[in-house]
Amino acid sequence: MLIGLFLRAYKNYNGLNYIHLTNDLNNKFTVFSGANGAGKSAILEVLDYYFNIERDWNLLKNGKRDEALVAPIFLLEKSKYKQKMLIEIGNVLWKFSKKDTNNIAALQEFLHYKEELKKNIDYTKYFLVCLPYLPYEKDLGETKIDSPFGVGTLNNFFTTEFPDINIKQYIEKLRQEIWDSYAYIYFPVETSVSEATKLYSTKMQYLMGKDIVSEIDSVLDNKIIDGKDSIVSFINKKLLDFIKNINKSMSEIDDQYSYKTSQGVAQKLSTKIIREKIIDTYFSTISLKKTTKDLDILSSGEQRTALIDVAYAFLAQDDKPEYEVIFALDEPEASLNTAACFEQFLRVSNLANTYHYQTLITTHWYGFIPLAESGTWCHIDKEEDKISVFDLSLAFDNRGTMPDDIEIKSYFDLVTSILSLSRTKKTNWLICEGADDAQYLKTFFEIKKRTDIIILPVGGSGNVIKLFNYLSIPVQEKSEQKALNGTIVCLIDSDKQRVNFEGNSSIGNDKKKKLYIRRLQINGDVTDLLSLEKSGLYDQTEMEDCLDAKVYFDAVNKYIEYKNDPELKEIIKYFQYNEKSKYANVSKDLAFLKLLKVEGQDEKQKVYDYIMENLETKNEIAKIYSELSNNSNIPDWIDTLLNLYK
Repeated sequence: MLIGLFLRAYKNYNGLNYIHLTNDLNNKFTVFSGANGAGKSAILEVLDYYFNIERDWNLLKNGKRDEALVAPIFLLEKSKYKQKMLIEIGNVLWKFSKKDTNNIAALQEFLHYKEELKKNIDYTKYFLVCLPYLPYEKDLGETKIDSPFGVGTLNNFFTTEFPDINIKQYIEKLRQEIWDSYAYIYFPVETSVSEATKLYSTKMQYLMGKDIVSEIDSVLDNKIIDGKDSIVSFINKKLLDFIKNINKSMSEIDDQYSYKTSQGVAQKLSTKIIREKIIDTYFSTISLKKTTKDLDILSSGEQRTALIDVAYAFLAQDDKPEYEVIFALDEPEASLNTAACFEQFLRVSNLANTYHYQTLITTHWYGFIPLAESGTWCHIDKEEDKISVFDLSLAFDNRGTMPDDIEIKSYFDLVTSILSLSRTKKTNWLICEGADDAQYLKTFFEIKKRTDIIILPVGGSGNVIKLFNYLSIPVQEKSEQKALNGTIVCLIDSDKQRVNFEGNSSIGNDKKKKLYIRRLQINGDVTDLLSLEKSGLYDQTEMEDCLDAKVYFDAVNKYIEYKNDPELKEIIKYFQYNEKSKYANVSKDLAFLKLLKVEGQDEKQKVYDYIMENLETKNEIAKIYSELSNNSNIPDWIDTLLNLYK
């Protein structure tokens, strides 16, 4: 996985820069934002240069060629890489410390994120390697290039650690290994969609996970004729026999006649010659169409949509590409109307969050902030010469450090897209708190055969309420009520501390049956969906509290078994399923558990913390719960929720 890079003397990047991409293996979605000219696309471009060498190095204006540098940093799973040289140098960057930075800002920044990474993963299972490329090294020679890292401080660090090995040679060999195993697929804004989607294009072959050249060669070279000859051999034999017969007939007239090849030209057809003819004759005439239209005659917005649709169609298949794919895209929203922005961003983020491909994008559309389940957001401010980095799952918890006006713009962009999409086609929405909540709701709706509802998790009750506030203003307009096709429901938990609604006193009134907000509330053996009045029953209720107790018990046990945590496996033995509990009621002293041994009473808090305080654990339990769900164990409050869409 690519976690960051050093960059110098490319486009507007002066001096040594560290560009951070992620500090968590689960955060494979990285978004770059900022004003035009800030340097967003330059990052994706320079990675394209590094992996594919299909573009020229865009040297900084008045920049020096001996300073040009791109040095990606990779986190590599040790179990997948067994090379001796990698084992030798793959652990050394973990030891890089403050004294080694020589007070260079970019190195200090790298050190900060490296230490954050160590907190989030078991770093002993991974190599951390920096594999630089110096674009002008061959032109200028080693005497003028600070090789191999292009940064004297890093050179000194590695030379000190490994005085007896040729670091440069190691770097070059490992870099080639990465080039052979990674596929960096980049679509700039100006991409020719019709050319990019040709089946024989490099990008399409990466997307398909198949090399057309290899596929054709394997057919041509396979010994499929009587188990002895390949197609190429068979054709050559038949053609040779044909020429011999012709020459025999000619010799009967005059033996001075014969068909021969020109001097210096091979008589036999090679696999390469036949393959090139196949590609030129067959594949060059095949192009992607929408209905009967060539992509070239579609609008620029339709072409952009087609590009993302094609990439998604291939990458979302069960058969994974043989390469480690990094998918990079400039401005998914380019040339799209506001209605389409939501769907395109959801699709792109799903490549990372659902299908686990590392995905990098640039954008001017800030609706992604509440939309994204997880990821890294890098906002580039060139005026202040600063890149601010946010964890998208916690972006609004850090709103004090968020760039000016971005929070308001993010809600405005998302709300505009929701309303635009609802105007153009019948669209129902359920806006909920987190990804785990969305997983449960999606499962229940699918079992109920309600696939017409878009479920949108936005990361916390505060964000749900804020979206309701923004939506409620236009929904109250008569013209908007008539234009909207469908219903929007906002759903929150009942948190420990009662949420203060930031709206008017009419919060209890639904907005003309187009927009609702409801709060989950356990009330004995019933789960109510209450509006947000300032008075009435209020008791802490999480989504997990309202789930079927037996299914949740089984899901938790399956997860503990899967994680194989010895301590938790021992603790869970103190409990069994509580048959008296209808709902899981996790917040109510783990009501779904029945105590078997008195010693278990002191362990309940550990169980609660384990299943409720870690987002990754909550998401995994939600997935297992979904697999165990069927029509017989769907909570009854789901029907109440679905009735709002009638």
